Amino acid sequence: MIILNLLSPEKRKQLTMEVRFSRLKKSLLVIAICCLVAIIITIGTRFWLSDELKKLNNDIDEAKQSLTSASDDNRDEIINKINDKILYLSNIQSGYTKWSEILAQVGMTVSDNIQLKNMQFDSQAQVFKIEGYAMTRDDLLAFKNSLEELPFLSQIASPISNLIKKEDVSFTLSGVFINPNTSDENI
Repeated sequence: MIILNLLSPEKRKQLTMEVRFSRLKKSLLVIAICCLVAIIITIGTRFWLSDELKKLNNDIDEAKQSLTSASDDNRDEIINKINDKILYLSNIQSGYTKWSEILAQVGMTVSDNIQLKNMQFDSQAQVFKIEGYAMTRDDLLAFKNSLEELPFLSQIASPISNLIKKEDVSFTLSGVFINPNTSDENI
């Protein structure tokens, strides 16, 4: 069998670069769409929480008015209802995470030579996992170092298998995720 290579080395190099550029463009489009979806979900959640807060404030106002004219037994019942609603709203607010800010900061660490395949953040278990591809081992190490500078990611582990190949590196990074929004006021 005879294999003829009809492309010049310059043309082959140009085609290779065009393919890489096309892949990069597609991955950036996917990341942009994912970020847009996350932003839309965040905005929708914020409006929903705002409506819940307005309803709760209206209920509290109604309860205050009825407290002034209610008997002692009725007052206890109204106070218990108010406490239940406040507890319900507090639980919603404590579980709220501003994912758009977290994703934006992680996105700022991604260079042109890194393509993310999957990101998982679990605020309850306090762990994260990022999978993707790097053009070179040095790009992967630079990406890992930039992730280590983020205040909400720590103890970033990179298996040895990430460093075996010098180019076209498929990687997995994992570590501890500390939700930065747990101490902030939510809403």
